[in-house]
Amino acid sequence: MGGGSYPVVKEGDNALWVFDLKNLEWVDPRPRGSCGSNSYNTNISVMEYDAKSDRVLVFRHGGEKKELRGIWVYDPEANSWGDGPLKLPEWRGQCKNAYYDSKLNVYVFHCAGDSAEDGVIWVYRYRK
Repeated sequence: MGGGSYPVVKEGDNALWVFDLKNLEWVDPRPRGSCGSNSYNTNISVMEYDAKSDRVLVFRHGGEKKELRGIWVYDPEANSWGDGPLKLPEWRGQCKNAYYDSKLNVYVFHCAGDSAEDGVIWVYRYRK
């Protein structure tokens, strides 16, 4: 779990939290690197866990800083974010909904502007 912006409760470049099932508590893993900032709220990004590759992906599709847009990859075994974002396909409209389908091993996104009739469904598969 991570990101958000109201309020920013964590200083620095990371806002990633892991729930420890044994101890029933939230843990700050203090990963190396970052996914660009500690704010990746739902109107500019999607965060999903990829069970096939055991990675967390943050798809930053909006926000004022265009250099942060892309696909940021977190490796829990190495406890680190990748060196930078992977290229994100061009979005048409705002990404409103997304989910990861573990059987198909794909991310599915619904992108559409408010009251617009030109919504698009995107499908993306991450490969290590």
